[in-house]
Amino acid sequence: MKNTTLCYIIRDGQWLMLHRIKKQNDLNEGKWIGVGGKIEENESPEECLLREVREETGYVVRPVRKFLTISEYYEGVRYLSHYFLCEVVGEGATELTEEERATGLEAAWENADALTERFSHYADFAASDEEKRGIYLREWTAMQALSDGE
Repeated sequence: MKNTTLCYIIRDGQWLMLHRIKKQNDLNEGKWIGVGGKIEENESPEECLLREVREETGYVVRPVRKFLTISEYYEGVRYLSHYFLCEVVGEGATELTEEERATGLEAAWENADALTERFSHYADFAASDEEKRGIYLREWTAMQALSDGE
């Protein structure tokens, strides 16, 4: 099983997301995703969240609440994604990996309407980019769950 944690930070109607702006392969250009990543061995979802947000965005956050867990199977592997709503409590420097730098990963603030429009079209990628389809479906589902819970 692979565990991940993802975070939504909302400030002044804007959502903090990650954007890959360079092609990693022919399919990755323009891919958006929530801030977060893989939970390391002996790390809790909350510890992973704090580490990943700081590394990818430079922000120090406080989890406000966990609002969703998505369990899914992809190519025979179970993935468990934990989603949190967080608030910024400080700032520091990013610590991107070489792969993240190579793919042009950057944090960007986007309004909810633009994100909802982007992610709601997840099915458009079914034939061309299964990874992007899956990511956008998860993000759309998480945004809907967070909106329904507020």
